[in-house]
Amino acid sequence: MSKSVLILDDSIALRKLIRYSVNRVYKNLEYHEASNGQEGLDILRSGVTVDVIISDINMPVMDGIAFLKEKMKDPVMREIPTIVLSKKDKSDLMLTVEQYGIVEYLPKPFNVSKMKEVLMKILEDKNR
Repeated sequence: MSKSVLILDDSIALRKLIRYSVNRVYKNLEYHEASNGQEGLDILRSGVTVDVIISDINMPVMDGIAFLKEKMKDPVMREIPTIVLSKKDKSDLMLTVEQYGIVEYLPKPFNVSKMKEVLMKILEDKNR
């Protein structure tokens, strides 16, 4: 069965880089993309099954923090592991988002090897 990733970032180039990086390890992943948190919620509410979310924090319309808060209100969405990408300082950010289902924080620019490692762990854990 194919795994699915939702990428939320207002940068098209970064979404493309994430897809490219991850495809080198997982060739069969299905991708859903959103340029802000509201679009991400709309995708999740449409009934799409997502195995992992990769979300930026600073986005227009609805930022990553507001997205995470809304995600946690839904019993199905709240269970989706989430990786946060941000230029913000990790210690400040983690105090804010640790209660929102974050499994990993990756600073921007992110390390491709670390991204692959985190995704592999999440997706392998979901297979168990």
